Amino acid sequence: MTKAGTERVMTESDLTIDTPGIYNVDTMASRIARWGNSLAIRIPKAALDSIDLGEGDPVAITTRGRSLVLERAHKVDLEAMIEAITPETRPDRSFDVAPVGRELI
Repeated sequence: MTKAGTERVMTESDLTIDTPGIYNVDTMASRIARWGNSLAIRIPKAALDSIDLGEGDPVAITTRGRSLVLERAHKVDLEAMIEAITPETRPDRSFDVAPVGRELI
């Protein structure tokens, strides 16, 4: 519905995502469903294939206006993080205290 209360008519361009070099991915009507204590939505396999995502891949979900945006999550490079540590970024050890209670060995 538009703000004026009239329905917007869907066009063919609303139903197709053009992915250069791959193929057209038709969108699939879906409903939000309960999955345990969370909500879930099914994503068409063709849409996932077109962006090289599959089951188990980590993703980041953000919002842009009133839209959800699903993107591949960036992998954490632990080696690069360790190399980036400098004396200025090291934690202040002044808060360290001797072990107490069950921490004692």
